[in-house]
Amino acid sequence: LVREHTIEIEKLLAQQKADLERTLNLGSSNTNEDQVHLMNIAINELNLMLQDANYQREKTRQDLSLQLEEITSEKSSLKSQIEDLCQELSLAREQIQRAQKTINEKETKLHQSEELLISVEDLKAELASSVEVQKELE
Repeated sequence: LVREHTIEIEKLLAQQKADLERTLNLGSSNTNEDQVHLMNIAINELNLMLQDANYQREKTRQDLSLQLEEITSEKSSLKSQIEDLCQELSLAREQIQRAQKTINEKETKLHQSEELLISVEDLKAELASSVEVQKELE
């Protein structure tokens, strides 16, 4: 938009300049000082518009450059955060695997303990039965 505006202003300036040269070439008798003065005013206004357009273009370029720097910085920060989160996730997965392994080992030991407890109960019952048989034999 700024470029289109600049091109349009340049075209108008070129047209004004051509008109001014044509007017000056008609001869001094046809040249009217008021017309020259008005053309100079128009040229000055167009020059001011061109300067303003150039200023706006430069300001826009600087603003976009600043935004690009901010976006690049934010992107870098987000990338770093993502890497940190991925590392935390990996560590959490490792902890879960270790916890599952520990749980499985404890469940196995608990099952073995239950089997041993049943065996002990069976042995106690056999012992009690043996003691009773021995008492009967005496």
